[in-house]
Amino acid sequence: LLQDRLETALAAVGWTESEQFAIKLAVEEAVVNAVKHGNQMDPDKRVRIAYTVTAARFDIRIEDEGPGFNPADVPDPTLETTIER
Repeated sequence: LLQDRLETALAAVGWTESEQFAIKLAVEEAVVNAVKHGNQMDPDKRVRIAYTVTAARFDIRIEDEGPGFNPADVPDPTLETTIER
């Protein structure tokens, strides 16, 4: 359901099929991580998702009920040396 809604919203404001695919893939990975690693596959825990889509920007917030992690411990994904990872 989420993937269908994202595709519809992205297409409605002009995102290309390639961009839609990349976003949907990233969102799928993030949601799987929230369920698997954050919530430890606990069926009593929930994952909350909120997003906004414009022609110029896609923002998403994915929140699980896990203990969390320190973002400072994660390499900057925008650096040239880590962007492909």
